[in-house]
Amino acid sequence: MAWRKLVLAFGAGVFLLAAPATGSDDQEKQKLVIEIIRLTKLDAVSRQTHERLFDLIAEQIRAKHPKVSEKALNVVREVLREEFDGMVDELIPFTARMMMQQFTLEDLEVMLRFYESPTGQKAMAALPSITQQSFAFSQRWTREAMPRIQQALRERLSKEGIDI
Repeated sequence: MAWRKLVLAFGAGVFLLAAPATGSDDQEKQKLVIEIIRLTKLDAVSRQTHERLFDLIAEQIRAKHPKVSEKALNVVREVLREEFDGMVDELIPFTARMMMQQFTLEDLEVMLRFYESPTGQKAMAALPSITQQSFAFSQRWTREAMPRIQQALRERLSKEGIDI
């Protein structure tokens, strides 16, 4: 838990250094954005999403290579985790800058009130599960649709006289 706060503080600090506020509205927007990122637990949600992605990748490797060892899959997860953790550290200041550009002060105030509300808290608690279920659905859909898509592509390319 302490490391998450450290990462969030670091990310917010990088954001503040990279995009110094010029006016009082910008300063207020920065404060709101940092608080929204804290309340939404952007870093934790991103890491949970990545862990599910790592599981899906491990499942795909296991499907193609049934004899793969658990040790090999753990190495894959470790390498992916190291790489993706670096991305999350960059994601926080990036998201903060994008929020500053996309939302007005009033928008951010409304967002903050929502995330502080019981409904906002419920939404944030449900998000990891919704994300996991969406990944599973997408993977299943893609696996089932891919033969149909490949056939449609072959037919269309052949009809157009394109050989790949």
